[in-house]
Amino acid sequence: MSFNIAIFGASGAVGNGLCKHYQSNNLYKFSRNPKSSDEIPFDLSDEESISEAISTIPDDISLDIVVICTGILYTDAIQPEKAVKQLKSDNFHSIMTMNALGPALIAKHIEHKLQKDTRSVLAVISGRVGSISDNFLGGWHSYRASKAALHMLWRNISIEYKRSHPNLIAVCLHPGTVDSHLSAPFKRFVKPEKLFTPEQATSYLYKVIGELTIEDNGHIIAYDGTRIQP
Repeated sequence: MSFNIAIFGASGAVGNGLCKHYQSNNLYKFSRNPKSSDEIPFDLSDEESISEAISTIPDDISLDIVVICTGILYTDAIQPEKAVKQLKSDNFHSIMTMNALGPALIAKHIEHKLQKDTRSVLAVISGRVGSISDNFLGGWHSYRASKAALHMLWRNISIEYKRSHPNLIAVCLHPGTVDSHLSAPFKRFVKPEKLFTPEQATSYLYKVIGELTIEDNGHIIAYDGTRIQP
């Protein structure tokens, strides 16, 4: 059976890996920096760009699965804060826009494209570091705050969209620590068995997405299928 699937962040490690798993389906790929002609460009910080990108999906297509694999941890100019005194307003706003507001705007503009009569999934890649109850180390203030905000936004979306899409499963997904550009400066602190290749991580996520049920709506799900407390 073939599904209609949209992947945002298709050129990244996780997004590209999921595209490979779903390549036999009717797949729509969106990327900030397209690496192939079949990837549709969009700017996560620009709502009009997001809307225009989504409008390229034909009107007669209803999506079964949407996975948002976007977000940032650091840039050349922005590094995770080790202390509150390192907080900078502009950096905080940038991280919050890319990790929380951007995905929520994708959800806003893609709602009308989601299946209404059958099972559909609206998933966003997040992380355990966004769990308030699991935070025992502190630090990484902007990143943690943005992921915690993302979790709240997705919880709200899971409630709101359920009214018009009774079979929708809106979830945040934790892929573990993936050996990629995103984790490169920090992977030396990760135990080897907890550092996943992109192939491993996306294989786990592909399985989790396929096994999601209505009871998972609104929750944060880890790569092994377990729930993470907010």
